[in-house]
Amino acid sequence: GSMGLRVAGFLQASAAMGAPWQELVFIRPSLLPEEVWSPGLQVLNTKSMYTFRDGEIELPEVPGLGLDVNEDKLKQFRVE
Repeated sequence: GSMGLRVAGFLQASAAMGAPWQELVFIRPSLLPEEVWSPGLQVLNTKSMYTFRDGEIELPEVPGLGLDVNEDKLKQFRVE
């Protein structure tokens, strides 16, 4: 399934290849994409991961994978 922060990588690969679309499969179809991805928001500086328009995810126009990761928050989840 396409969950959480991994979607950013899928989108980047599809955009780099010039693919006209990227199919995403959700393990729990009863949830909205925003609900499935909400755990990933714990490590981001933004209130949402992706922007939807007409039922599609808009490709981010910012560097990297389009996610503004908060490095300090990310450290809380580090396993040593």
